[in-house]
Amino acid sequence: MAIPRELAFEVSEYRSRLAAVRRQMESRNLDALVLFGPQNLCYVSGLDNDNLSDIQAVIVPRDRDPVLVLFWFEAGRAENTCWLDDVVLYRANEDPLGVVAGVLRRLGLANGRLGVERPMLGLNANQFGALVAHLPDATIEDSFPCVEIPRRVKSAAEIGYMRRAAALTDRAVDVACAAVHVGVSDGELAAAITSVIYGEGGEATCLGPIVASGFRAGAPHSSFAGRRVQAGDAVFLEFTAQVRRYTAPIMRTVWMGRPNAEIERLADVGEETVATIVRTARPGIPAGDVARAAAAVVAPIRDTVMFHDSYGYPIGLGFPPTWSEALGFYLWASNDQPLEAGMTFHLPISFRRFGEWGVNQSHSLLITPTGAETLTTSTARLLVLDDSPTSAGAGAG
Repeated sequence: MAIPRELAFEVSEYRSRLAAVRRQMESRNLDALVLFGPQNLCYVSGLDNDNLSDIQAVIVPRDRDPVLVLFWFEAGRAENTCWLDDVVLYRANEDPLGVVAGVLRRLGLANGRLGVERPMLGLNANQFGALVAHLPDATIEDSFPCVEIPRRVKSAAEIGYMRRAAALTDRAVDVACAAVHVGVSDGELAAAITSVIYGEGGEATCLGPIVASGFRAGAPHSSFAGRRVQAGDAVFLEFTAQVRRYTAPIMRTVWMGRPNAEIERLADVGEETVATIVRTARPGIPAGDVARAAAAVVAPIRDTVMFHDSYGYPIGLGFPPTWSEALGFYLWASNDQPLEAGMTFHLPISFRRFGEWGVNQSHSLLITPTGAETLTTSTARLLVLDDSPTSAGAGAG
């Protein structure tokens, strides 16, 4: 039986991306790009696979279609998801970087100006050094941001996948919050989330779900480990659904019992911070202006909590271990580059008291032609639940 070709996008979209990447290459006078990271490979070639161990590459010349190089075991994934016709396979006993260099020699590019993806995004430092040794006559530069600049602005089709992911994310929020009660385990809450994501049409996610209750909610990057929810806990949820690798993450907090005045104030500040970003963000405004407007809301409580001072990072393509896109564009006070319609961000507003609790609220955001909108629509407001053992999720406050 032949493997069907099931591209995530029309070939015309991939060619449009290629044209945008080549404009960046021409501005740098690069003869070719050599890309290794799974997000950039997927963006350029369509390749969608879960093999993050074996070297795989796409070579992008300025004057012909790209060439995909990958381990022969992955040929089926290329046939199913990749739009390219020139696919070079290497075997287990071959040096994959030698094969990449051989393709560059075949294309007459081994002595050209090559933009190679930075170590740690695709190759490790030793592998990068080995590739350089294979190409002694080439001039090698960092490829960034030849692909990353085009990736910052999502197409209508990409946004369509993100909207579908957001709808599943919001649905999972409702189910997870309804499942929270005293005595439920963090693993059971994670199962409730994944039952929606996977049971209602989502695909394998790149990270999470993250569920952290009690002291774990106050220790960043904790997740479920068999702890049962107790009265007075903060219950932190962070996750995304995923459709054709596109994501729409959120953070939500459920409070078991009546929070004190400090927690209520932090929740109000967090909600207003998210709202300020949504109101302020629009095409043409510097990202730093948005961050500074949000920081002004946080300022009165900033010194009382743990907070990372990041008001947004780019999202879109998600591959393990993260849904964050390394595109060099963040909603940080130090970034005065202008926003553009089609950019998408996660707004991770998270206030924590170390080892005690966390109040975490977020949305996935789309910059529209006239302003901004949240792709996720479930309320970011702190959900307050009765802390009796029979509570099952009613009573939002």
